Amino acid sequence: MRTLRYTDFDLRIEREGSLYTARVLESPAGEASSSFVLPFSADRIENLILKIGRRLGGGVRRVHSDEMEAARELGGSLFEALFTGAVRDCYTRSLDEVIRNEGSGLRLRLRLQDVPELADLPWEFLLDKSGGRFLAQSAQTPVIRYMEMPQSVRPVTTTLPLRVLVMISAPVDVPQLDLAKERERLEQALAPLRDQGKVHVTWQEDATLTALMRYLRKETYHVFHFVGHGAFDPKREVGLLLLEDEQERSFPVESDRIGAFLHDHSSLRLAVLNSCEGARSSRNDPFAGVAANLVRQGIPAVVAMQFEISDDAAITFSGEFYAALAEGLPVDAAVAEARKAIYATNDVEWATPVLYMRSESGLLFKLEEPPPTVKRDSTEQRRLALATRQELERRELAAREARRARATPHQRLTPGGAPGAPGGGRPPDNSLRKVFIWSGAIVGLIVVLMVAAALLIPRPPTPGSFDIPPLAANVAAIRFFESGATPLYKTERVYGTTFESARSHFINIELELQHRPPASMLQASIPCTFFRADGAVEGRVDLTGDLQPGDTVTWLARGWGNREGGTWGAGTYSVTCDFDGKTVASETFSVSRAVAPPPPPPPPPPPPPAPPPAPPRTPAYDIPALRARVTGMRFFEGQDPPPDNPQRVFSKRFNRLSARYIYLQLYVVYPTPARVLEYPVECTYYHDGIEWAQVSLTMRIQPDWTTSWHWAGRGWQASGQWLTGNYRVKCMVDGRVVADDGFEVY
Repeated sequence: MRTLRYTDFDLRIEREGSLYTARVLESPAGEASSSFVLPFSADRIENLILKIGRRLGGGVRRVHSDEMEAARELGGSLFEALFTGAVRDCYTRSLDEVIRNEGSGLRLRLRLQDVPELADLPWEFLLDKSGGRFLAQSAQTPVIRYMEMPQSVRPVTTTLPLRVLVMISAPVDVPQLDLAKERERLEQALAPLRDQGKVHVTWQEDATLTALMRYLRKETYHVFHFVGHGAFDPKREVGLLLLEDEQERSFPVESDRIGAFLHDHSSLRLAVLNSCEGARSSRNDPFAGVAANLVRQGIPAVVAMQFEISDDAAITFSGEFYAALAEGLPVDAAVAEARKAIYATNDVEWATPVLYMRSESGLLFKLEEPPPTVKRDSTEQRRLALATRQELERRELAAREARRARATPHQRLTPGGAPGAPGGGRPPDNSLRKVFIWSGAIVGLIVVLMVAAALLIPRPPTPGSFDIPPLAANVAAIRFFESGATPLYKTERVYGTTFESARSHFINIELELQHRPPASMLQASIPCTFFRADGAVEGRVDLTGDLQPGDTVTWLARGWGNREGGTWGAGTYSVTCDFDGKTVASETFSVSRAVAPPPPPPPPPPPPPAPPPAPPRTPAYDIPALRARVTGMRFFEGQDPPPDNPQRVFSKRFNRLSARYIYLQLYVVYPTPARVLEYPVECTYYHDGIEWAQVSLTMRIQPDWTTSWHWAGRGWQASGQWLTGNYRVKCMVDGRVVADDGFEVY
């Protein structure tokens, strides 16, 4: 077994005004400090990470690829900024002293708790240009994120195999991962170690907290390995793992909550999170991320992914990492070995794993040799086998005789010797009969109580009890309202069941859905049919919309009609909405003919002369030239040109890795114009409060319209170019803001 002895190079980063200070707390060459600034602007760092990210997720290694050049530029500049002045001299002397001793290494322990805004930087790319190598790729210079905690951690004493609990979470209401393939690959990676008796894997497919508690109570585990979805909630600044509830729907669990379950399992020394954003943290709270919080909850070491990781890289990492651990290497050395294995076939994905640690030595396990087995020759083995078989035959014969004896009826002898004759023997013992009677009574009472509880205690609805099971939703109400071609916003709708033929353009259906709060956005589509009184079909529409994360009520609306009024025939209409062949809502409304207005009254006598009228007041329109009012602004993502309106998916959160053009869409209402009208609108995008881009759109409305929508956008044909953060869009007409809303890129 190869051993490594590490000396720590403890480096704490602090902020002092506009500068950062790198302070060496402990090293072979003593202490030192120096000030520095980040080598790039936030935008430049973001662009470099995006450029590197194009390579993450697979690919064959190429010499001098653009992604590798970006990684070298980023890592080299971070190294030059961090290791400057006295800190650089201290590091050089420390490294010279350590490498003279064979089997020794210099562990770089980054302490970033005082500067959480720097925690999301990929420090694993630190590149020493003088040596031309990345520090984290070498087992002699591992890079770890060290979490300062008051409790000390000692390695747990154990014998092989290392016991790994793998939780696979696959909720039915989130995008599905290829977990069967992932399990197959992980089993493939660990198969050699399992066959050698070095690793034992337990698969937990029931990914609930209750099941996790039971697994941890029944067995002893050394490693917790999570496979599934992860997330980071920027509003609450908390990391999440998506587990499952009893109906196998997503159940977001904060990291401190799952950490409470793992904390009491004293043999657990390592957590591996194969999930997105497991290493992401907050700019304000150093323990907000899943990985850092699990360390705070008592896990000595946590490996998480700061980018998405490909299948090939994941299988390579798992195989080499667990093999190195089983050989007794410190966890940081095991991570470094796994990084090198990934680097053999991939330019940059070796930096995806991040190691958080609070173990002083990095040794998580003190492996003891299993007790020696006594070898016997073949003669001794045959003798033992024969003795064992004879003992088993003897026991089987005795058991058979006992069964035969119990099957033969016994005759009770009286003192007089006559079988069954009355005499002075002991009265029969009824105690056993009483026990049976009381036991039956108690069991019956328990059954009655259980049945009563089942009938009286409300149980949570099962997926089959929902009107729309895939959404875990029920239809709470169906309503009708009239509008132009585009349904009005919720606050502008006037509901009713009677409409006037001459005035009605589109009669809209609104379904109110009550549902469980989804963990991610779900899309709803419910077909509804309009029927005339004679049963003939008037028209069909699909009610579509998005169920947003955290919401419990959603309103879907869509109408049938014509841009011109007066096309609805008088009579009674019925509407039926179906899902999977089952009617989930139905209601009726009526359309009446226009009533002729009463004749005008006789003209009054002419009034006396009036003073000159005051100048006419201009109505308070958002766009006076169109007599139009802006009723809302929404955002959607797409290519250039954008998709047609029915295919647009509106949202306020967009993934930077998939977003291309992000469009704004303005909704306006106005009186029917007498001719075609046009007017320009200027819109400005702001990124984190700074003006970022401008777009112009021309509103063009037709004579028969009363409402319309107009769009414009900014972006790129290729995805992955957007910077993360909060964006604000303000649209102005003649110097006045007419619409103001925002979205987030994560």
